[in-house]
Amino acid sequence: MKVGIASALVCFVLACASEVSPSDLAETAPVPSAVASVIPTPVPAPDNPTPTTPPASASPNPNADVPPTPTQVSEPESNDEEQVEPSPVPQSSPTPVDPTATQIPPALNTPTPPVAGTVPLQTTTIFGPVECEGTGRVTFNHFPLDAGIISSIQPMGDMSGSHVTPVDHIYITHDSADVPGHGYEVVMPADGVVVSVGRMPNPNRPDYRIVIAHTCTLFTTFIHVGSPVEELMAKVGELELGSSWYGAHAIQAGQKLADASTNTMDFMVHDAEVTLPGFVSPALYENEPWKIHTLDPFDFYDEPLRSAVLAFNPRTAEPVGGKIDYDIDGRLVGNWFVEDTNGYTSDGRLNYWETHLAIAYDYIDPSMPLVSIGADFGIPDNACNVCAGAFAIKGNALDPATISTSDGLVKYELVGRIRPFPGAPMFNDESNSIGVMLVEMLDDRTLRFEVIPGVLPESLTDFTDAALIYTR
Repeated sequence: MKVGIASALVCFVLACASEVSPSDLAETAPVPSAVASVIPTPVPAPDNPTPTTPPASASPNPNADVPPTPTQVSEPESNDEEQVEPSPVPQSSPTPVDPTATQIPPALNTPTPPVAGTVPLQTTTIFGPVECEGTGRVTFNHFPLDAGIISSIQPMGDMSGSHVTPVDHIYITHDSADVPGHGYEVVMPADGVVVSVGRMPNPNRPDYRIVIAHTCTLFTTFIHVGSPVEELMAKVGELELGSSWYGAHAIQAGQKLADASTNTMDFMVHDAEVTLPGFVSPALYENEPWKIHTLDPFDFYDEPLRSAVLAFNPRTAEPVGGKIDYDIDGRLVGNWFVEDTNGYTSDGRLNYWETHLAIAYDYIDPSMPLVSIGADFGIPDNACNVCAGAFAIKGNALDPATISTSDGLVKYELVGRIRPFPGAPMFNDESNSIGVMLVEMLDDRTLRFEVIPGVLPESLTDFTDAALIYTR
């Protein structure tokens, strides 16, 4: 069944909030100032099953790279700025590309209850009711793209642009220029059943989001892949931009799933039997129910394939596939949302990420704390050309995992970052002072936050009326 989308969803931390009235400022004792030194920085389905729309067990917000559970809504193109879906920098050589944050059309994630009598009773899962069998994990024997054509892989956890909170998928880039007709294929990592196909709101090229059920608890999601295989499209039919199909189509491990399309695609793995511990309030992510079950994709591969693909991944710290859950109850570190804005989904605004805030760590080098801000605090766009809303803390001072209510008001000096060449990891630019971040834990799950650009820590003693209250 095809489902059209009514309207674009709104909201992701990957950022940020627009204006929200700040709470009354609190009197505080002398402000500790922290500044440090520079650092280097898938049963076979009937031949023609009648597609069904899953129930509203999840109403996501597709990116990514993301609604994530299909039922779409027409929405403006989205890119990392989130207005056109991420299209990594075109490349004609195997030079790693800096992934662009991808916003998945929200409606892709809003399942609708199936029409009675149209299909057999299905199993309720984190992606709604789907045709699946069994539970538990399986081993993947095929990587989505052949290792021989991969130029780079970026782990989960990047924070940039609309991905204010750590992104929940890896980016796989192949060595062809970012143009149609290269002939590359995306294959099934293991036997599975395609349970949904969503067309992204990108009119410039084939651009799809596909969800696979390998068991009733294990799923993979592919975003920004090209046209699905002919047999699958015969069931899906022509989809309008921002619309989705739900049904069942079995494909075996190693068989083609779709064309590769753009030269960078998103890939993620979800295990409903595992809930990440670093989300202290899972209910805040109910519109993207798979997020809190998203695991390191490389853990599903055995040798020698695992090492062959990890060779393209610059992260060496465990988990090598990256990390997205950093919350510690009662501590500053992790994801935050402007109060009374409905968590990750936000309060209905188009740019849902504007109410998001993440104080976490670099996705390549987890020793570097970063502050990813969705709200507009007046930081000039040209203050840091490669930061995309995520700034470093001077000298990596004051680990956010240690800050609690007992610390009162704390000042951090924010600095820019430098990328030596396209695709390279970034490091702090200690000479580029962005301004000062003021934080105060009001209770274990409430934070007063503000950034004042263009000043130094010693010039500030308290928040201004522009401060925002965040919760989680």
